[in-house]
Amino acid sequence: MAMIKLHTEFFPLALRAQTRSNVELRVVLENTSDKFLWVELDVSVPNEISLSPVKELTLGKARFGILKPGQLKEKKIKIYSGVKTVKYEYKIQLTLLAYDEDAVIADRKEENVYLRAEDV
Repeated sequence: MAMIKLHTEFFPLALRAQTRSNVELRVVLENTSDKFLWVELDVSVPNEISLSPVKELTLGKARFGILKPGQLKEKKIKIYSGVKTVKYEYKIQLTLLAYDEDAVIADRKEENVYLRAEDV
């Protein structure tokens, strides 16, 4: 049984191709277990987009910290386009790791979300 529910959405819904723009990936986690969990999220984007506005950065980590039973927590992750970004639907890989009080992985979830880049 999943201990963490993962909800995602983009704002705005798409990047602009071949120009500098950004979107926010809003990630909401919900602890559905009866345990306290330390949660972090690994983010991987393709080379054509970046997690940094000034350099190529394809791997990142968002630490959510400790989630109490039933608690919701939200983080926003910015994703940037540039001149290498073409009109396409890019796959973003999310890997969620939840650790229990013994520092053992209690839940692991991999999910792909897709972000469009559109012509201006």
